[in-house]
Parts: sequence; structure tokens; C-alpha cells
Amino acid sequence: SVKSVLEQSYKDLELIIVDDGSTDNTEELVKKWQKEDSRIRCIKHKENKGLAAGRNTGARAARYDFIANQDSDDLWLPQKLEREVKILSAAGSKVGVAYSRVVKKMRGGEKIYIPSDGHHPKEGDIHRKLLEANFITMQTSLMKKECFERVGGFDETLRDIEDWDFWIRVSKYYKFIYIPEIGVEIEIFLDSLTSNQKKRLGGREDIFLKHYDEFKRYPVIFSKHAYSVGHTYALMGDRDKAGKYLGESFRAGPFSIKTALAFFLVLFLPIRLYKKIVKSIRILHLR
Repeated sequence: SVKSVLEQSYKDLELIIVDDGSTDNTEELVKKWQKEDSRIRCIKHKENKGLAAGRNTGARAARYDFIANQDSDDLWLPQKLEREVKILSAAGSKVGVAYSRVVKKMRGGEKIYIPSDGHHPKEGDIHRKLLEANFITMQTSLMKKECFERVGGFDETLRDIEDWDFWIRVSKYYKFIYIPEIGVEIEIFLDSLTSNQKKRLGGREDIFLKHYDEFKRYPVIFSKHAYSVGHTYALMGDRDKAGKYLGESFRAGPFSIKTALAFFLVLFLPIRLYKKIVKSIRILHLR
């Protein structure tokens, strides 16, 4: 991943490596790289603070006007940065972010392209679209540093998917440009399904509550997110939270058979039966 940054066709850059409290040989490895390339800087956290804190540390230390993020095991294609800098520099003051496509290489050899072929990507004023869902992979983006500064960086209190929250806030003030080229390759190494599901659910619940009033302005969007959180809690056996969020989804409207059925199943049946029933009623799995 480091090599793919240093070998970009656009050479006028600094690479800030944030060592998030590692206990391996990361520090020694970075010192070796620094001897070979003076563009590398390293900042070390005394303890592990998480992804959002790492992004904040790097962005605050950045000396350039543009910021791009890369995670370990990700590869930038050689022209990524040059293409994004050129387009974003010419875009004007109202545009704050340029983003491109990503290919995710799954275990087993499958490749997933985001956005997918034939998908119509969003650009311009995309705030409402980002309230519906996050469709911007952070590693594909280049943003003006002023975007980061205006919204106060990434929220370190969220349990997961802090990127989505960040884009929601940035999109209140800036427009986005989409570049229809693959900029990044990402290797996907899945954690255990259960732990990953819990973390993602926590992040989704945090964002739903954080932007609750804004979601509420759009009943369909609100209902969709409340349903997703409630349905997942039901599958995990938490009847109280499942009932709370499915009830909010049902009341928000518009009327949905899927939401109504899920809500009343949670209300009137033992939660252990929920999983068994939804396995045979595919409508409940629809988002």
C-alpha cells in the first residue's frame, strides 16, 4: 500500500503514516522507508485509538491543501492522485470532494466493483442521497482540507461506519464530483460474521440517532433505516430494541407490509421465533 502511494504519477505529495499504537515492527519498518523517501512522515499513537482517530491525526498534520486516505492492504492505481488533483483543482470553490470507482477483491477470487457497471453515480449536491446510504468509499476520494476543517473531522465516538457520517456532514456544505475510473483496489479480509455484524449495527444505530432529526424530514429514508436497525436487533435476539426501532419504522410510514409484519411478529411472538419465520418469508429481508 505504501509503495502504491509513493509510485503515483503525481509526485508532489507527503505520505503521513499514523501508527495506531502498534506493538509489532511497524516503527522500524517506517524508519527504513523514510531513509529511502523523504516524503514519508510518521505519527505514533501511544495506544490504539481506532480508525477515526487515525484519520483525524493524519489530516490535522497535513501540510497540503488536499487530503486522501488509504488503509493498509489497499492499493492506489498509478494515475489515481494525478487525475483527482487535476479535476478537483479546476472544479471551483463549491466542490469539495472528488471520488472514483473501487474494485474489492473478495476471498475466493470474486471481484466487486463500486459503483457497479451500469449504475448511475451521484454528484453535485448529494446530501439527500447520502442520507439514504453511503456510496462513497473513503479510499477513492480526494477532498479539500477545508472540508475536514469545516466539519471538525471524523467522529471518534461512533462504533463503526464513521465514513458515512463524515460524508453526510461534508455534503451539507460542498458538492461532489464523480470520476468514472477505478482508482483503488481493496483486499477484503472478513472478520467473523457475528462480530462484524455487531460492530456495523452499532455504527448504524449511532448514525441513525445522531442524524435522527434530519432523517425524520424524509419519512421513507427514516423508515428504511429504523427498519434495518430493528430487524438486525431482532435477528440478534434483542426484543426491546427490535420493537423500538421497528415500531418507529412502522409509524413513520408510508405503510409497508414488510415493516408491519416484522413489527407485529416482534410484538406478539417470542423473539426466538423471529429468525425461524424470516427464513421462510423473504420479504422481511428486503431493505
